[in-house]
Amino acid sequence: MDNKKRWTALWISFFAMSFMFIPYVGYSIITIDLMEEFSINYTQISLIASIAAISAGLTLPFAGHYVDKYGPKKIMLVGIGILAIGQLVFAFAPSFGLLLFSRAILGVGIGLMIIAPYTMALLWFKESNSAGLGLGIMLGTDSIGILMSNYLLAIVLNAISWRMGMFWTSIVLIVLGLFVALSLKNPPIKKGEHPDNTNSLSIRDFINTLTNRNVIGATIYLIGLFSIFSLAVYWIPTILIEERGWSAELSGFISTTFALAGFLGAFLFGIYSDKLKRRKIFITVGNLSGVVIFAIVSYVYSLENYILLAALLPVSGLLGYGGASVAYTIAAESVGDKKAGLANGIVAGAGIFLGTVIIPTILGYVKDITGSYLFGFLSLALFLGIVSILSFLFLRDLKATTPINEGEIKGGKI
Repeated sequence: MDNKKRWTALWISFFAMSFMFIPYVGYSIITIDLMEEFSINYTQISLIASIAAISAGLTLPFAGHYVDKYGPKKIMLVGIGILAIGQLVFAFAPSFGLLLFSRAILGVGIGLMIIAPYTMALLWFKESNSAGLGLGIMLGTDSIGILMSNYLLAIVLNAISWRMGMFWTSIVLIVLGLFVALSLKNPPIKKGEHPDNTNSLSIRDFINTLTNRNVIGATIYLIGLFSIFSLAVYWIPTILIEERGWSAELSGFISTTFALAGFLGAFLFGIYSDKLKRRKIFITVGNLSGVVIFAIVSYVYSLENYILLAALLPVSGLLGYGGASVAYTIAAESVGDKKAGLANGIVAGAGIFLGTVIIPTILGYVKDITGSYLFGFLSLALFLGIVSILSFLFLRDLKATTPINEGEIKGGKI
């Protein structure tokens, strides 16, 4: 494949996915405004995240299949269009019920936009044996996207109302869709291959992919990471504002350090796992780091040391995102090109559904009942310990001689 076209496709995909985070998590900086305007509590505000996560989680496996079937570009364009519509509904929602409905619409677009750009990068970079590098760079979209949604958007919303701010982001998404349509290209089809857009997803293909032990191991890892992600992006800015009195801009920027450091971790883990041709050890490091760091976070929070609490975020992101880039890669490599989108759809779908629905809901409930996040942090550390053990037991490094381009999976065994 042409090297220039490969990198062009990567950076366009990176750019498009970064914008997805504005409708995904941009609301987190206006949670207090939403609570006051709609007269809702912490448990109810957590539904804004949960509804989108449920919708995205249910969409992702199907999105992965349709990416495999029609190519990532078409699915990206559909995803951007749905995001623009959902953001428009969110901007002018007159009631909390319609606000939740808009988040359900956005969840579908989020699901499509999570899987399509990743698969685009994977397919462009796999031929050069640098899939880990490509996916590592793509994970950097979290850092840029969260910086845009939690910091730059906060500046905009301070200048205009939150409703007008959300309206203008829908216009930006429409412009983004036009740019992607005109500039992005799918990877070329190999000689002798034909587009597979006439076949439907068989139950056997789905079950074989779902039961592949590396897909299971990667899924377990992503459930843990998305649980951490929910804390960093949704709750810690609120903690810093309410309990420390920090501004929305500052606390929003602090929360972005989780993903900013994660960009570096994903890049480095991706490169070195490609070079060493070993994936499991990097995922294990990511898992264990979460257990240790959030045990420390629990202690630090109990001391009300918010500065150290904020400082632990980039450390967690560095190692957590590092393991994620390798998890996505090993899942796709284990099932082959033709099922790569489906595999990562399952991995990301379960991760989002469980990691961003259950944990934020529990924290909202704990906050309402006890007025403290401490037990939520402690529970997360324990949960991450279980995740580490299960993920380690399922994952297996692929042998160097294993063909990974034929999609051969038998009974979930590697």
